[in-house]
Amino acid sequence: MMKLADLIARETGVGTESVMLLRHSGSTIKRLLKRGGTVEDYTVVQPINSKYDYHDPRKTRIDVVVVVVDNKVHGIYRVTGVEKEGTSYSLESDAMRQMNIDRQRPEVPARRFGIVQLPSAATGKKNSGWENRQRTAVQRIDGSFFDEIEVDVPNSLPSDEDFRKQFDKAVKRSIQDSSEARQRRLAVAPKIPARIEVRSIVFIRNSDVVVEVLARAKGRCELCKQSAPFTRRSNGSPYLEVHHKIRLASDGEDTVENAYALCPNCHRREHYA
Repeated sequence: MMKLADLIARETGVGTESVMLLRHSGSTIKRLLKRGGTVEDYTVVQPINSKYDYHDPRKTRIDVVVVVVDNKVHGIYRVTGVEKEGTSYSLESDAMRQMNIDRQRPEVPARRFGIVQLPSAATGKKNSGWENRQRTAVQRIDGSFFDEIEVDVPNSLPSDEDFRKQFDKAVKRSIQDSSEARQRRLAVAPKIPARIEVRSIVFIRNSDVVVEVLARAKGRCELCKQSAPFTRRSNGSPYLEVHHKIRLASDGEDTVENAYALCPNCHRREHYA
């Protein structure tokens, strides 16, 4: 177990004073999901100058929000800025607005924030420290038990595979959104991307396999049969990439028989088709 805020600060490179721990009601999330809404719907719109407001001028600005549902970390989100200000009903998704109307929640001044999900070793893991505090849904660094909330993870970094999978999910969500919504987020998004330290697994490959496969190909892609698109600056040899038919990550062998030389296009297609 380790302190949740400390882990997120280390992973994202922000200070703990800029991290918010936000616990959503499990029963409310279930109702929202049944209406076709998302946890993100419940996260992006917040009342102005409330304890949930990520840009409350009276407090340190929140850069990263840790969303907890049913005592598990649902996701880690970087706050990219304010997309729009208005009222809660005008900014909420249809599912969120209808649920709040049914719950007789008042319409209040609110901000809609842009958020981007980040990879984290904490995602999906259980956390503790909220016990017997049913009415407390948010903790900042000045909260009474901010440092008591812990997460059940080893003291390690997220893997680059975790990052790729979460980024792919973010791209899919963006595709489903409207161009107008994307443009609103882009208008307030940082132009310099955030950096995050990740854990990477590297296979120690046999260099002889690479050389033998390239020699066998004789400068032609072994899939599309076209000549290499360009030559290497270092030695002028045809540029082809060696790809394993059964991937090393799937226990494939690092042998000449299990590899072929591909042009960059075919290599990309083999990985992402």
